[in-house]
Amino acid sequence: MYVERINGLLAVYKPNDADATRDLCLTCAQLSALASDLKDRLLMSATSSLFNYVKGVGAGAELNNGVVQAHLDSIVQLAELPNSQFELRQTVTQQLSVMVTKKLRHADQAA
Repeated sequence: MYVERINGLLAVYKPNDADATRDLCLTCAQLSALASDLKDRLLMSATSSLFNYVKGVGAGAELNNGVVQAHLDSIVQLAELPNSQFELRQTVTQQLSVMVTKKLRHADQAA
């Protein structure tokens, strides 16, 4: 549900639109809260990473749709992978973290 909502918001997202950015941030925060309710540490990390990326880029810069889509794909993958595949789930989460750090660094340098 939240993944579809974020995809829909992303499809109409325009940089410098504070309302669109707020809606996207709010939906990402709700997804993160859901992951927290599930008490799935790796899913919490991925959803938090998405929220931090969207919030970090903010309304003044253009979101990298590939970064957001990679998060959404990974969140779905983490939700579907059983806990017994912990190493794979952990790798997915770590790669997201590295990607967000790089993208936010590039966004800061461009600003």
